[in-house]
Amino acid sequence: MDIVNDLKNSFRYGGILAKLIYINVGVFVIAWLIDSFAPSIVEYFMLPADGMKLLMQPWSLLSYMFLHTEFMHILFNMLWLYWFGLMFTAFFNPKQLLNVYLAGGLAGGLFYILVFNLVPELPVKNSLALGASASVMAVVLAVATYKPKVSMYLLFFGEVKIIYIALFALVLDALFLFSGQNVGGHLAHLGGAALGWFFAYKYKAGQNILLGFERFMDSFFSLFGVSGSNTKKTKAKMTVNYGTKSYSAPQAPHERQAETSEIAYNARKKAHQDKIDAILDKISKSGYDSLTKEEKEILFNERNK
Repeated sequence: MDIVNDLKNSFRYGGILAKLIYINVGVFVIAWLIDSFAPSIVEYFMLPADGMKLLMQPWSLLSYMFLHTEFMHILFNMLWLYWFGLMFTAFFNPKQLLNVYLAGGLAGGLFYILVFNLVPELPVKNSLALGASASVMAVVLAVATYKPKVSMYLLFFGEVKIIYIALFALVLDALFLFSGQNVGGHLAHLGGAALGWFFAYKYKAGQNILLGFERFMDSFFSLFGVSGSNTKKTKAKMTVNYGTKSYSAPQAPHERQAETSEIAYNARKKAHQDKIDAILDKISKSGYDSLTKEEKEILFNERNK
């Protein structure tokens, strides 16, 4: 029972990345149990390309991105999500990880449906999509686009820049797509990858394209009494959110105090991000063991925000 309690506490107090992995694994176990005696039930949570079927099971647009029925499928997806999810949270906040995961899954699913209905040769009626691959590819491309020079250690290859890993994954998807194997899955991968790339590309330019999506999700979760945001509205104060941190200041007629505080916070945020970037560059050049105790602690704290 201690193991069960540990898992419960790990899920309850873990970050977004841990929760996403736990949900995927939990759904996999449930689907595996149901599939052993009633496989037709599991299909109701897969994403159909056929429009009429989709109207009968609209929830599948969300459920499909958490559903796996094969062990190797979920294993590779969760390994990629863990590796690139850790990097993602070093540059973005955990809530943005959830937004990119969900939006990437939706983009991949919609792209798969669109192409299957536009290309007559594709078997629309019998096609079903499942798996977190589109969501994971969105996270991978977001990190690789935002920080392409960061490296990852690969067995037999050594240090490899993550942009090359992302491009290699895209090339594989394109090759398998033209080979006719799992066309729907590879289309979803490409749709998710496009969302991740566009998110990071615009974010580097100072624009968060998922801000509207984030507000929609906050409103959706609030219907069930779950707060999807760290922002608390009051009459006396104004809260300005940046990432996972917030600064509260009394409202002023010309908002001068808020503006000054915003500039100061942005300066502190930039200095902190520069320090993180320097640590990551050091890892890419000399490896993790070259970090000092203080640098390792900074990186650990950043990943567990």
